Amino acid sequence: MSIEPKATDFDSDEVSAALLGTWTFPITEPTGIGWLHFTHTRRAIQFSCYPNQRVPMRLWYSVESPTHLRFRSQPDKDGWLRGYRFDGSTLTLLAGDCSFLCTRPSPDEIPEWFHLSLASALTRP
Repeated sequence: MSIEPKATDFDSDEVSAALLGTWTFPITEPTGIGWLHFTHTRRAIQFSCYPNQRVPMRLWYSVESPTHLRFRSQPDKDGWLRGYRFDGSTLTLLAGDCSFLCTRPSPDEIPEWFHLSLASALTRP
């Protein structure tokens, strides 16, 4: 059971720093897996992987509150809010009636294609 942090305990920079790195999560396809990488420059690069297809999204993010992240397709756009729960080791992203449980893969679980695709995605605005 997690306890909602008091507003005075909330530090968006601290949460952002804790989110840094690569996360993985299951997606609707039975064999589907998603990859999400948070950077120190507040970029969120996501790859939804389906059989024979990888769909990239290059986003910007900000930690709005102890319960909401804001994702943007462009840094100057309003974007959209997503609920989240973060306990330090797992991240649950909430989107309407759906939730996505994200966990950190070990370095040997991260495929080479992800490193190459992430490097390419980070060079684009």
